[in-house]
Amino acid sequence: LVVQNIGTVFIQNERVLRPNDMLEIMKVNTLAYEEMKTAKKYGSIASTISFAGGFFIGYSLVSSVTSREIKLLPAAVGIGLTVLSVPFTLSYTKHASNAVYIFNRDLPYKSYGSLEFNFGFTQGGIGLSLRF
Repeated sequence: LVVQNIGTVFIQNERVLRPNDMLEIMKVNTLAYEEMKTAKKYGSIASTISFAGGFFIGYSLVSSVTSREIKLLPAAVGIGLTVLSVPFTLSYTKHASNAVYIFNRDLPYKSYGSLEFNFGFTQGGIGLSLRF
């Protein structure tokens, strides 16, 4: 589990996992699978709402530039939708992280002998990573 800037990215064996990938992997663990299904539901809601919010904000900006008339109502609706998506995004992150915790908790322990801890600048800004 690697946290980068605002979002959370899930990685297994150097591969970034999408929610559908995580569901497929977690099928072997019923509790983790159900928790990830809940996370995916909240993630889909958040994506839909924030997409609509972004559309309204973009529409307002483009309309303001092309007609030289400021359109506040679509911008306000877009900002409202974007703010509304935040609790769903946070819920997705909470449930997905919990699913990973449940899945990893039930794995047999293996020691690979190598532990690498890095802190510094990454592609997305300042980052912290733990590789093992």
